[in-house]
Amino acid sequence: MAELTPDEKAELRKAADAATPGPWRECGAERDGCQCCLVWSERADTIVAAPRVHVTSGAHRENDDLGEGFTVDQGRKNARYIARANPATILALLDENARLEAEVSELVRQSQASQTALAQGWAKLREEKRSTRELAWDEGRNSADERNPYR
Repeated sequence: MAELTPDEKAELRKAADAATPGPWRECGAERDGCQCCLVWSERADTIVAAPRVHVTSGAHRENDDLGEGFTVDQGRKNARYIARANPATILALLDENARLEAEVSELVRQSQASQTALAQGWAKLREEKRSTRELAWDEGRNSADERNPYR
């Protein structure tokens, strides 16, 4: 799955802001059992989407092929999906995406800071170990010199 670019997200937000306000509902039990596959805005009481086919109640049976394998049942499923993918849902998903991206950025920053501190700690430890080794070498050599007058 491809990631949305910042421009695509901005365009999606712009489209959601401009769309008919919701909530959106597909026709069905809420509208006296209508089978037309339309999507309605409850607030505006207007059609917001007509996925692929507009069928009046009773005009077609559940699995009638309406071309290219499309059925009334598929039209209802599409309408249900479109209704659920309404502007408020899209805006909420975009907001959640922005929040998670900011959280990931902060975690990356913290991780990088921890890695830097760890690397600095290891470098300091190596330097201390090197200094300790050199000091021990010098002390060992000096004590050997004291014992060996021919050096």
